[in-house]
Amino acid sequence: MPKISACIVVRDEAEKLQSCLETLTWVDEIVVIDLGSRDQSATIAGRFDAKVIAHEPVQRVEYVRETAADAASGDWLLFLDPDERVTPQLAEELRGLTTREDVDVVAVPFTHIDFGRVPRDPHRRYDPKVRFYRRGAAHWTPQASTPVVEGRLLTLSRDDERVVLHDRDRDVAGLIDRVARVAPDEARGYLEQGEVFSARAMVVFLVRKFRKYFVEGRALDDGVPGVIRAGGKLAHHFYVWAAMWDESGRPETPADARFLRRTGKALRLSWTLAWPLRRLLRLARRPNGDRA
Repeated sequence: MPKISACIVVRDEAEKLQSCLETLTWVDEIVVIDLGSRDQSATIAGRFDAKVIAHEPVQRVEYVRETAADAASGDWLLFLDPDERVTPQLAEELRGLTTREDVDVVAVPFTHIDFGRVPRDPHRRYDPKVRFYRRGAAHWTPQASTPVVEGRLLTLSRDDERVVLHDRDRDVAGLIDRVARVAPDEARGYLEQGEVFSARAMVVFLVRKFRKYFVEGRALDDGVPGVIRAGGKLAHHFYVWAAMWDESGRPETPADARFLRRTGKALRLSWTLAWPLRRLLRLARRPNGDRA
């Protein structure tokens, strides 16, 4: 039977790491990259006989996932974050896939749980992520949140029992703390890669993310938790752009000023043109016969 190594990058997430490791008793090896944790993360990893490798802190876990892969000895590699858990049924399926000759890379369904609520939207309930592959069939780069696939890909079917459970944010305070902690480092990372701040780039990016989270992601269908989750993700991206502007010396260019003035004018015009529709909607909500 091929050997499986689970690779995890952690920094001050002892409580979440414990739950994650408890779902990995079926793998042959666990490799933990510890980014200078000040809590008991490394100690907890040691209790599960994990190979713990100390590493200086980095902006993104993708920077060191190849380091974890190099330290692992398995024929197949499984990559997880500390707040992710593998269901027993998924573990059984992944173990079985290692014996197939026609599969090199597996896209695993992730269920993103926010504030203890499982989403209705299938995009967040069965979000396919490439996290399991045969050694050499994929590799990680610092610039991307998914690995570069070089082998034959299998995407697992949607099944609530065969997923990775991602406990993303347990409360609003945790959401705000994560955004405040991660966004500045992420902004510096983008600038180091050559990204340049501009108002146009920021607004276009945020509008696209709004469409992705609120419209395509159907955030309102999941009620208040869905709205807060989507708003938190949008706030994260806004904070990253704000930090990029700050780190860049707070530039105010003529091009940015012109773009923002034109955008403001377009928004005011759109709001004015929408007035008749808003009026009709208000009338439609009144009781029958009351049109005064």
